Amino acid sequence: MEPFLLTRIALALFVAYDAHKRNMALYYVALLAMFTFILPIVVAPGYFLFRNRVQVIAGSEPRSRSSRFKNQSILCPKCGTDNPGNVSECTQCHNKLRLN
Repeated sequence: MEPFLLTRIALALFVAYDAHKRNMALYYVALLAMFTFILPIVVAPGYFLFRNRVQVIAGSEPRSRSSRFKNQSILCPKCGTDNPGNVSECTQCHNKLRLN
């Protein structure tokens, strides 16, 4: 493969990875990767200039433990304390909590 093609593939994959990490919608990630591969001279600099200004798509939440379990509570098996779902250890006895 020619080096220019490998560079375009690597740049498209990096843009896709970065956009996914910034919690952009999957279709937006795919479009960015495709257009970065097709027009790398135009799309890649534009993406890197404006990526911090792109809003997270409405209705989506960050991919983190705190958002997935924020409405749940976990009962500590050691002391019986009711803990919020976004903590990894008991707030009373500091026992490690396991999520099921």
